[in-house]
Amino acid sequence: MNLAARKVGVDQFEIRQLNSLKEANQYRTPTGMTHDSGRYWEALERAKPAYLELRRKRDEMRSRGETAGVGVAFPAEIASFGPYETAKVKLTSGGKVQVVSGSGPHGQGDGTAFAMIAADVFEVDPSQVEVLWGDTDLIADGQYTAGSRTVAIGGAAVYEASLRLKERLAKTAAEAMGVDVAQLEYSEGKFRRKGDGDSMDLSRLFDASLSMGVVPEESYSYVQKLYYSPYGVHLALVKVDRETGEVRVLDYRAFDDVGTVVNPLTTEGQVHGAVLQGVGQALYEAAIYGDDGSLLSTDFLSYHVPRPKDYVRVLWTSLGLAKSDNPLGAKGIGELGTIAATPAVVNAVEDALNRELLTMPLTPEVVVRHL
Repeated sequence: MNLAARKVGVDQFEIRQLNSLKEANQYRTPTGMTHDSGRYWEALERAKPAYLELRRKRDEMRSRGETAGVGVAFPAEIASFGPYETAKVKLTSGGKVQVVSGSGPHGQGDGTAFAMIAADVFEVDPSQVEVLWGDTDLIADGQYTAGSRTVAIGGAAVYEASLRLKERLAKTAAEAMGVDVAQLEYSEGKFRRKGDGDSMDLSRLFDASLSMGVVPEESYSYVQKLYYSPYGVHLALVKVDRETGEVRVLDYRAFDDVGTVVNPLTTEGQVHGAVLQGVGQALYEAAIYGDDGSLLSTDFLSYHVPRPKDYVRVLWTSLGLAKSDNPLGAKGIGELGTIAATPAVVNAVEDALNRELLTMPLTPEVVVRHL
């Protein structure tokens, strides 16, 4: 897109607006990929003031003799691969809720998201929810963690299992209280009888279920129908040191549409980490070989991954414009920042140097050659 913009003399943001789909609803591309939902033109409009702000900053820097540039990336990915995921939700002693997932989280904070999903259904504090995974004695069926799928697919399974357990508990409460299910209402962890306010909390329901010979648990396997398509607009402002060739990312703005955000804190954390990983690909990380074919960048002294001094300040905005078709409306976000940050930064360096850059990473040596 940037090569085309430079060729015809159009601003890099404008060329994306001119060529963007207004929106998508199960849109099938000419190459055969289907995007489930998206309001792309609106996302660009939301991001445009930030782009103009970064461009003004760039121009101010240039007026002081500094080499600065702004880059844009407008990614739309295919994520949250199926085929399904399984969860089991159980009421335990003391009225606590236990969630067992077939997914295998490994550090993304998905366990917290599962707790929040079940807590929302049962209207209890997330601290009242225990989340377990990775134990085939507890749940025999599970898939994998990849492709930004864990909350979107695994979380949907937790949500559906929670709803079914809540329905089962309503029948148990109705029988224990001697009323019809229609006479009960539920709020804040209790079933209440309409009219007189007589209630039964989850702790009493656990005891009542066992006395009736009913195990208070439900399992559900959520089957994904279509891939989800997270998308966003990422903007980077960079400064190039003309003597050393070093590139510094001074300002980074991310506008992402991943549908419903279950846990804003961990979701934003995913963005920060993903952006830094993408910056690493753009500027630092390279497998370097000697003339004899031997690998020279064999350790983290010679292979440059982003370090604390390379930290990039990311200002993140969740757009929430288009949802997926799962019951949560979530699309997944783990990889969106990695996909976006690399071209955003490379495009910014192109803008700073007024050059076409076709290789990565843009190490100081590479930048100095272009200068």
